Amino acid sequence: MMKVKNIILKAFIPCLSLLFITGISSGQTLNEAKEAFNNGVSAIQSNSLDEAILQFNKCMEIYSGLDEYDAMEAEDMIIQIESKLPTLHYQVAMDLYKAKKLDEAIVKFEQTSEVADKYGDESTAQKASKVVPQLYYMRAGNKKGENDLEGALADYNKAIELNPEYDKAYYMKSLICKNQDDEEGFIESTRKAIEIAGKRNSEAVLDKAKESGSTYFLMKGDEAKSAEKYSEAKKYLDLAIEFNNENPLAYYLCAFVDNQLKSYDNAIEAANNALAYEDNDPEKKARIYYELANALKEKGENDKACDAYKNATYGAYKDAAEYQIKYVLKCE
Repeated sequence: MMKVKNIILKAFIPCLSLLFITGISSGQTLNEAKEAFNNGVSAIQSNSLDEAILQFNKCMEIYSGLDEYDAMEAEDMIIQIESKLPTLHYQVAMDLYKAKKLDEAIVKFEQTSEVADKYGDESTAQKASKVVPQLYYMRAGNKKGENDLEGALADYNKAIELNPEYDKAYYMKSLICKNQDDEEGFIESTRKAIEIAGKRNSEAVLDKAKESGSTYFLMKGDEAKSAEKYSEAKKYLDLAIEFNNENPLAYYLCAFVDNQLKSYDNAIEAANNALAYEDNDPEKKARIYYELANALKEKGENDKACDAYKNATYGAYKDAAEYQIKYVLKCE
């Protein structure tokens, strides 16, 4: 705050000297403009930045109505005001943010951006524009914590509108969509979070988004499989694999579902992927080999099916696999 104030005051000192030297001007309105200017400088000295903005705007309003002669005399004063107004607006906005008045800070930063654009202060305009989506993101988090999901969603969308590369906002939006059972919204926002986080090397967001998508659709796929809704299960499991293509459980469930749908080539591919990513748990590997063997058997590849069934002779799959080996395929 003191730094901003000192910078502004240093710029205004020559102008103040000029005003005192020239004395009474030819027109009363020009005197009023000078008075408003001086009041603005005094407001800065007393750290009343809102008042300074008010007085400088008043000065500029009076200036717009001056005749040509008086306008020329006041022109240097106006140039200095225009160069400082964006900085004043920015500091007021920052003070509101520090006071945790997010609603007011958002409005003021947006206003700062407009003022900076109007007067050609590109640096301040960029700083203000960068802050605004972050404030919407913060306010969305507050609303989410208060269970105002619609309000939070609106603010996340606004943050994304202002910063289309905001991976965190996309991820948080995806969680709200999931909570509201908006599958399309969940898929779209999770994909965007992964895409942008990947480009920006945001490992934390990338990992969370992948895990969220994979876990959700793995659960939905397993539920649909248990309900024997195999086409629906296939759709969900494919999505689970899209979000995490190294999940052995997702591949195993896909192999099972593909066998039920008589998509044996797909079942074989899914089973082989499951084996590639599965750890050394013999029970888990047995169930994968069993689905692989079933698909191979249906394709008439009996020798390969026999080998797979032999690898499935463990735990809960032992009896069923041995039956296939001895009585169905009569493996050697």
